[in-house]
This record gives sequence, C-alpha cells and structure tokens, in this order.
Amino acid sequence: MATKRAINAPGTTNASDGACRRETTCKRYANWDCYAGYLMCVFEEKLDESTLENLQDFEFAFSDEDGDMKKFFYCTLKTRELDNLLRDIYHKILDMERAITGDLVSQILLFSTHLLKALNFSAELDCFLSLALVARQNNYVRPTLTTKDLLDI
Repeated sequence: MATKRAINAPGTTNASDGACRRETTCKRYANWDCYAGYLMCVFEEKLDESTLENLQDFEFAFSDEDGDMKKFFYCTLKTRELDNLLRDIYHKILDMERAITGDLVSQILLFSTHLLKALNFSAELDCFLSLALVARQNNYVRPTLTTKDLLDI
C-alpha cells in the first residue's frame, strides 16, 4: 500500500527539474510503501537513459500499472536517507495505536457499572416510549378493572 506524500520531489537536482519541465506530463512525488520504503515516483513515463545519466542519483526500483496510470519508482539519496531515519515508522505507528486503544479500553472499563446502568435505563425508557407511541396511534385506553365476571370489549 503506497502512500502519496505531498512533497514534490525532495532532494532532486536541477537536472531532474529540467527533465520534468521538458516533459509537461511528468509528475513526481515521494512515496512511502510499507514494504519498499521511501521511493521517488514518476507518473506516466519511465525516465530515459539520457535523463538518468543527468540524474546520477536516481536508481530504477520497479514499475506499477494502476488502470491507465503507469508509475515508475526510483531510489534516490534522499529516499535512502528517509529509509535510514524512519525505517520502521509504520510499525511504530501501529504499536502506538494499539497502546492508545488499550488505554482507552481500560479507562472505559473503570466506568462500566455506570455505563451499564445508563444503558439499562435507556433501554427501559425506549420500551415505555414505544408502547406509549403505539397506544396513541391506535387510540388504546387504559382498561377498567372490576370484581364482576364481565369482559367488555
């Protein structure tokens, strides 16, 4: 799963800027993939050999096709620096998320008896309101109890 970063070509040289100015359809982004790490992504066109010679830092990694969109991924000095600096950040984020969720659950459990009382009260109130609504819609009336053996409907 690749995540597109809003950074537009970090750490690229002037040669790469010139190459993409010549090709008006060329779009570049720094991407992070949990399996491949940080990579430079060029959309729609693979960089030709002459451009790659000017960009000595770019090393082709792999390509991907998503429908009509072709993406070509390259390693650069800056993406390698990001990999070294933020190597397993995805897993650290997941660990933090699990810890926060665990803390939240333990805090909620402290109030579980109060929450259950409120839940039971709201369930009972819902039942009474539903019965009252049906009685009003159907014009039900309260029965009159007598001691006689009489059933009057």
